Amino acid sequence: MTKNSVRRIARKSLPYIYLLGSLVFGIIFIFAPFYPSLEFEYNKKFHPEKFQADFYLKDIKKTINYTNLSAKEWDVNNEQKIDNNSLTQIQEKNIKPEEKKVEISKKIYFNDIIIPSIALDIPILEGDSESLLDQGAWLKPNGKRPGDNGNTIITGHRYQYLNGVRPFYNMDKVNKGDTINVIWRGERVDYSIEEKLIVKPEDTWVEDQRNGKYLTIYTCQGLDAAKRIVLIAKQM
Repeated sequence: MTKNSVRRIARKSLPYIYLLGSLVFGIIFIFAPFYPSLEFEYNKKFHPEKFQADFYLKDIKKTINYTNLSAKEWDVNNEQKIDNNSLTQIQEKNIKPEEKKVEISKKIYFNDIIIPSIALDIPILEGDSESLLDQGAWLKPNGKRPGDNGNTIITGHRYQYLNGVRPFYNMDKVNKGDTINVIWRGERVDYSIEEKLIVKPEDTWVEDQRNGKYLTIYTCQGLDAAKRIVLIAKQM
């Protein structure tokens, strides 16, 4: 076969290659938003243990104990981004003996929200920036901390296309009476859902403080974010 023959075959094949590539990309583009729902159904059928609280609560105190570290060691460790699912071994990095003077004892906790009825276990992020929504569930600064008297407010994405995380995609499947477990500072706080509401974004009263220990979780109902799904739970 000559080089010209190969070129002719390649030219004839290009449209089919482009068509196949476009078809594959189109399928991914269409079905990607529904992946969490497909995963939910798969787990429900093949991994029912993921819908039990005990599956997530075997070790509720996820901590790193920074004991007897020098000031410089603490700075090095504090700059590292710690993955919620795997604790990276902390290693000493170019620390001179004379710098090992100050001993620091500190414990870092990993905060999580667990909703067994939808097989959800996601980290809770603290801070003032809404960009934290791209990393997990955001504990809003205008609310109380879990376990405190008042209203703890947590929000997260439901439809976040291909960028970031969407922990509350299956929020529509959560029902009144379901349990929510919050791991906060190494302690477990259990809530029972008392209300499930559909509200408009301007209905900010859902963030008002309450008498008692409450948890309010909300996310968008649809792609257009015209309404919100709200869960109001009370500490058990």
